[in-house]
Amino acid sequence: MCDCQYNKKTVLADPAVLAALDSKGVVTLRADWTRRDETITRALNALGRNGVPVYALYVTGRPVQLLSELPSRAEIEDALSRL
Repeated sequence: MCDCQYNKKTVLADPAVLAALDSKGVVTLRADWTRRDETITRALNALGRNGVPVYALYVTGRPVQLLSELPSRAEIEDALSRL
């Protein structure tokens, strides 16, 4: 199982993570790069990445905050605490 599928079934499905995202008003977006879409490729390049998974928090007026490829519940909660 690739990292993105593992993440989707574990930490990103964790009720505590989902509640934390919701409490901060985070809108989640998922880009499927299965077919190597050029728009997604450009977005990855802008983040200095050339593959997936990539997890990033975008907040208006702040630099993009990149998370690890296998973020833990604690890492996500820590990132959200700084919003």
